[in-house]
Amino acid sequence: MKELASLNHYLWRYKWQLVVGLVFVITSNYFAIMQPKLVRQTVDKVAGIVVQMRQGDADVSFFDSENTHIFRKYGAQFLALALLSGVFMFLMRQMIIVTSRKIEKHLKDDIYNHLQKLSLSFYRRNNTGDIMARITEDVSNVRMYLGPGIMYTINFVSNIVLVLVIMFSVNTELTFYVLLPMPVLAISVYFVNQIIHNRSTLLQEQMSRISTYVQEMFSGIRVIKAFAAEKKLTDAFENETEEYKKRALSLVQVNALFVPLIIFLIGMSNLITIYVGGQFYVKGTASAGNIVEFFMYVSRLTWPVAAIGWVTAIIQRAAASQKRINHFMKQQPEIVGGTENIPQLKGELVFDKVSFTYPDTGIKAIQNFSLQVKPGQLVGIIGKTGSGKSTLVNLLLRQYDCDTGRILVDNKILSKLDLGEYRAQVGFVPQDNFLFSDTIYNNVLWGGDGSDNATEVDEVTQIADLYNDVKAFEKGFETVLGERGITLSGGQKQRLSIARAIYGNPGIVIFDDSFSAVDTRTEASILQSLGKYLQNRTTLLISHRVSTVKNADFIIVMEKGRIIEQGSHDELIGNKKYYYSLYKKQLLEKELKDEAL
Repeated sequence: MKELASLNHYLWRYKWQLVVGLVFVITSNYFAIMQPKLVRQTVDKVAGIVVQMRQGDADVSFFDSENTHIFRKYGAQFLALALLSGVFMFLMRQMIIVTSRKIEKHLKDDIYNHLQKLSLSFYRRNNTGDIMARITEDVSNVRMYLGPGIMYTINFVSNIVLVLVIMFSVNTELTFYVLLPMPVLAISVYFVNQIIHNRSTLLQEQMSRISTYVQEMFSGIRVIKAFAAEKKLTDAFENETEEYKKRALSLVQVNALFVPLIIFLIGMSNLITIYVGGQFYVKGTASAGNIVEFFMYVSRLTWPVAAIGWVTAIIQRAAASQKRINHFMKQQPEIVGGTENIPQLKGELVFDKVSFTYPDTGIKAIQNFSLQVKPGQLVGIIGKTGSGKSTLVNLLLRQYDCDTGRILVDNKILSKLDLGEYRAQVGFVPQDNFLFSDTIYNNVLWGGDGSDNATEVDEVTQIADLYNDVKAFEKGFETVLGERGITLSGGQKQRLSIARAIYGNPGIVIFDDSFSAVDTRTEASILQSLGKYLQNRTTLLISHRVSTVKNADFIIVMEKGRIIEQGSHDELIGNKKYYYSLYKKQLLEKELKDEAL
């Protein structure tokens, strides 16, 4: 229960609903346990009539008006008690189960909101499938504890207490004999709890692995089909599900042994009731109605005691799931926004002796990096793969914080700025061009602060050379994209990402190798359109093509996280170093392609 204690604040939020549910449970059980008393009175009445008839009393009959009235009264009372017990049982379920669904919603909302706050490094460490399993499967297990688990626990505890109170009031000695098997049950529950908890934890871990595997398989379905890997992956999936089956069966086996044990112990209580109750009846210390009444009370104990195993399994699975949820909820974001505001970003950037090492890999991506960018400048950044270009972008977007040095934006330290306000004024085109399963129009609206301006949507798609393509679609801007934008070609996805980035009038625009999926002619067309738009906007243009960055105000060449060359295109050509060799190589490649055409 230690892990489940973190749910107490949700329970406290709905304390009155739970209290009312508790009252309904106790009321329902009270009416239910009154029924054996009516049965005892009826049996004793019948037994008395039988004795009188055997003694030859001719005036006694089952069907005389007085006895008929009594039996009808007992029958009506029995039906009324059963009806009242059922009504309050229904109200109990409505109150507690509905409350558990509301808490489930709050729990999912809190997990989702917390995951949104966590930094990029968290998602590098954890698989998407595992995260999804915790917000779906684990929350469902916890909901079973909050609803059926709590409801049936309250139900059988109140039922047991009420039954025992009445049993002791009827015949204390017989009650003690009937309860002799119960200590064995208590010890069994204690040990079985530990086994169920351990096996539940293993089961949930395997479910996370399956979720991760399936998520990755569907995300990479095009690669799978291209390499005809369906059979290999199907076999691997069957191995994972086979392991899940083994762990699930090991948990079921515990429950399968536990329930017969409970039934056996209840059966022992029934035998004791017959044997000891029969002796009391012979001695005259108990009536036939008392024995029948005790049989009904033992039957009333059968379900609650049998449910202990089921409820125990629910609680242990919920505890295992909540432990996994708590692990996520205890994670704190490494990146926390400041409080300083920049109402209008001008775009002055200063990198002052910045160094950064990725914490999960130990790779030193940026080393003693210094750079100053004036407002409105177009800066080209070029270099080999792994030279630190994208890391520089991550630091500027504050996906990570630098280890040493500092980054200034408009003469303000980046780490002290309000993170949401700052990022809303930065347009970013990533390498992977992730798009959402939504309309083209809504995908564009992700840029800026998300405000809706149809005229600006048209403008930015025209600048990105996408407008004509969109209009050619049957539904135009209302065309719904498939998962990750699969409806569009690679070049169209890239251009839509560009439109999204420049929507909302950002003060800084970053292109992280954003023209790799378009040909040089389309690239030239986009850059020409962007030329007017990006005037007076600080722009970082990252690329592996010289043709992309050659018109920049100045260019920096990076290697191993450092600047090895910087200057204008003509200056770098004149230096005849790395940039020059790269330019000659790409120029030769272009000439060869032109000759081939």
